[in-house]
Amino acid sequence: MDQATAATSAGHVTAVVINAALLWAIHMWPGWQTVPFLTPDTSRVLGAVTLVLVATMLAHLVFLLVPSRIVNALGNLAVLAIGVPAMVQLWEVFPFDFGGTWSGWPVVVRTAGAGHRGPGHRLHRWTGGPVPGRGRLWCRTPRRLTGVKG
Repeated sequence: MDQATAATSAGHVTAVVINAALLWAIHMWPGWQTVPFLTPDTSRVLGAVTLVLVATMLAHLVFLLVPSRIVNALGNLAVLAIGVPAMVQLWEVFPFDFGGTWSGWPVVVRTAGAGHRGPGHRLHRWTGGPVPGRGRLWCRTPRRLTGVKG
């Protein structure tokens, strides 16, 4: 196993572990009810959030078993198809209440959510694995087609 493959595998395993931990924290212990800035409306988006976390875990498990660019692209597309409606639902319900704290928190939360690509993206960058749109995944095919060596 070369270094890039090992880093990519480590990124996928870490993404599965983080998403599983998030599911455990949300549904088992300590539970979303203990988070002080979440309102009871959180229950309205819990199904969508759970679905995204499970889909992301399954996608990364498949990526581990089938290291293929097309499988990776299709898996990312599937997670995106589930994640965008979940994000829209989060924005519509917005189950956050920051009380008397800084009045800019709602803007920060909405902005951070809109630009979020998921923990897997960050993990690939940290572990040195491929990041969609950059590096190996993006450049290899165009270089082959244009004859540019690299």
